[in-house]
Amino acid sequence: MLLKNSFLIIAFISVVSTFIPSNSQTVDINDGLFCKELEENMLAIAELFKMRPKATSCLTKMFTPGAACENVVKCNKKSIEDWNKTADELEKKCCASWELIDCGFEKNKDKCTDDEFKELRTFWAAKSSEISDLVSCSKFKYGSQECKVK
Repeated sequence: MLLKNSFLIIAFISVVSTFIPSNSQTVDINDGLFCKELEENMLAIAELFKMRPKATSCLTKMFTPGAACENVVKCNKKSIEDWNKTADELEKKCCASWELIDCGFEKNKDKCTDDEFKELRTFWAAKSSEISDLVSCSKFKYGSQECKVK
């Protein structure tokens, strides 16, 4: 089960990085598909790391279709703009993913109760390093100096 879920977690980064073009490309995002795949992969993270129910509920609300999805798509477009200048593909993939998550959390925190959001942030703070390692982003960990927008 852990191996299967590990592939789902890696798929999360793959979903995000699919929408991060190389320096010479542009990107056209199918908003609904992007949010659906992102939600599925975020829920795989929740399952794998035994996220508590309030945090899972908040996560689900943040990545559902509608206004929440629109916010996430806007966050993704910004993370692409911020990291597309980077030549290192791993840095681009990892750092843009972390920026997308932070932005999505911030833009959609009003979709959750205060208790749900607090539990989600507590979970993410506790597990982000482990998640970074699992998705081959140990060189560009969540919250690292390397992933600060320059």
